[in-house]
Amino acid sequence: MVFAVASLFALGCAEATSVWQDPTADDDWSASIHGQAHTAEWTAEDVAAAFLTAVSAGVPSPPPVLTSYKELLGHADEVCPGDFFHEGFLAMEGCTSTDGTTFRGAAGLVEEDARVYAEDGAWTGTYAVMFAPADYVILRPDGTELDGNGNTDMRITRRDGEIAWTTSMLGSFRDTGAEGWLGLGFSGNFQISGFESASGRSSGLNGALSVNGAAISLDNLAFDEAVCPEGAMGGSIGVRQPDATWYTITMPSRCSSCGDLTWEGSASLGEACLDLQALREASAAVVEF
Repeated sequence: MVFAVASLFALGCAEATSVWQDPTADDDWSASIHGQAHTAEWTAEDVAAAFLTAVSAGVPSPPPVLTSYKELLGHADEVCPGDFFHEGFLAMEGCTSTDGTTFRGAAGLVEEDARVYAEDGAWTGTYAVMFAPADYVILRPDGTELDGNGNTDMRITRRDGEIAWTTSMLGSFRDTGAEGWLGLGFSGNFQISGFESASGRSSGLNGALSVNGAAISLDNLAFDEAVCPEGAMGGSIGVRQPDATWYTITMPSRCSSCGDLTWEGSASLGEACLDLQALREASAAVVEF
């Protein structure tokens, strides 16, 4: 069954298209084409502001996408898209259900449930749900739509009083009927992992994301609530300038919200301080899904 589903997803990725485009795809490549030199145009404050733009509407995570998707899938019927598979659909030519919801492309979920429940309802083991590779558009009668291209993965393991979790998003997702980052649209390849035990909670973020017209990257950005309740514990953050060059803020291994700022591997441009609250909250909240 899994192999059959995967084949349908591959077909969907090859043929269906979404109307949404990366909001940061308007990079000015003309400077490179005409041989003009790029320069570090931003101050440390500009870099901090661009970073905040990327996370001010929230940090992307799979649950809002899955919530919108499952609600819209509830509007499917035997008229459109007809036969269902694995909480998904295949409608390459597009079709409209009885209530006016239009489905186009291919999508579906894959669930892994290895939980063992105790009498009090607590469980141990692993639970995961994946938005397997998909390419689809679901259009509501009011004209708003959910566009998905790529996959998401949420996974949590509970054992011996400890909890480990990971989430990842690859591709692009947007719901024009939603608020926050999903309404603005996400594109990128972004992962969060965390671990919680009796001694506290720690988490890490990796990857790149584009939201709200701004793009950032995260390389082993680490948080530890017990040791560092405000800042980060190492790693680096990249912030993209409109000409597609990058600033990098390298965080010290000690607890800090400030780090050494460089541009395209240049010498230090001084110190940049970032508001990390959104990233901290997102990495800690993943355990609640």
